[in-house]
Amino acid sequence: MEKLRLIPLDSIKISYHLTRITNINFKIEDLCASIKAVGLIQPILVFFDSEKKHYFVLAGQRRLNAHVKLNEDFPGKGFDKIKCIVIDEPKTNEEKNAFSLAENITQEKITKTDLLKSVTKLYSVYQDFEIVQNKFGLTKKIVRKYASKYALLPLFLTHAIDSGEIHSNPRIAMDAAIRSVDALQWTKDGQVREDIVLELAKKYVEGDIQAIWQGHLRDDSGIVGDGYSFEGSMFAVIVVGDDKGIFKNGKKMTRKEFEKLPDEFRNILRLQPTWE
Repeated sequence: MEKLRLIPLDSIKISYHLTRITNINFKIEDLCASIKAVGLIQPILVFFDSEKKHYFVLAGQRRLNAHVKLNEDFPGKGFDKIKCIVIDEPKTNEEKNAFSLAENITQEKITKTDLLKSVTKLYSVYQDFEIVQNKFGLTKKIVRKYASKYALLPLFLTHAIDSGEIHSNPRIAMDAAIRSVDALQWTKDGQVREDIVLELAKKYVEGDIQAIWQGHLRDDSGIVGDGYSFEGSMFAVIVVGDDKGIFKNGKKMTRKEFEKLPDEFRNILRLQPTWE
């Protein structure tokens, strides 16, 4: 007879009859995030071994491992016990294998199309990675992987794309908007204003700004920096040892020269220079 119980983790052991034994902890962080946000939806299946005085898992080792990790990461938050369906101990080892196999073989994976639609729909409502993870257990990695690029953009940019404010071609407008968000490191609660992000997207479309290289480059001289072409001039954010600054066509700019640049471009040159 089946019973639903909340059982302490230290009373549960892993059965040798589990069917799934490879890659058991693959993407376990995503499962932990889901359980932390919405709880354990599907209890694990266990039986009680009267001789060994322990419960043994027949199905749900990943869910058990996720609870163990959550209990280690968040002690005292209720993850020290797990919901279990307790069945009578199967009479033979073959029956134990059959219970484990039954759950794994009957699971049908969700299609990528359904994933794309569901994740995009959820993110579109909240437009915030942290809210989506806390409420639904969908990590930033999952959202970035399965939500459409359009859905990941903030509403003020999607409105600008739909209205044709950035460009009449939606695909060109979306690419420019994504580049602008990435270049300015825009976040919902960050310091970069929405109008600056929008203006930069327009400049990308017009071809005024072209990224020559982004990220960090290091050559034999120890130079690290980002480089951009803007209005016919080459700009670079350069760090050489303790010295750093904004260079225009190979010459270090003064503060006065730098402050004459448009706001949206100055925001791209993110490193704070040391002014002479």
